Amino acid sequence: MLSPTIIARPIASRIFWTRQVSPAIAITTTPNSAQRRFYMGNKMATNNTTNDAKGFIDQEIASHQVVIFSKSYCPYCIKTKQLFAGMSGVEVTAYELDKMSNGNEIQNQLAQMTGQRSVPNVFVHQQHVGGNDDTHAAHRNGTLAKLLEQK
Repeated sequence: MLSPTIIARPIASRIFWTRQVSPAIAITTTPNSAQRRFYMGNKMATNNTTNDAKGFIDQEIASHQVVIFSKSYCPYCIKTKQLFAGMSGVEVTAYELDKMSNGNEIQNQLAQMTGQRSVPNVFVHQQHVGGNDDTHAAHRNGTLAKLLEQK
């Protein structure tokens, strides 16, 4: 078991505090913000079949206010996560597909479900928002705020 560590890392003039709680899970926060969870390993404990990937995706988007399927090296994913990091009181759960052993299966299933193969792939209150450009456009035109207000 990995002992919890806290790492301060600047991203675009913001400080993110990351506490590694296990090899698969890091909890990231910004000062005065809601907690952000970034899963960097295989959270699925089942074999990698299409039904398991679909079940995993359905379960996660039903259980969290905002879910971002991301890749750790993707600049568009980083911009999307930064957008949500700047919103107070928003619970964000991000899955880094490149760090998950079943990330390809999840990405393939997301493509079937949404028609979008690229990352980030954003869901707010179980509704598919889209990628980085779609999410930022929804933020600019007020659609994202309305989605976040839903329960």
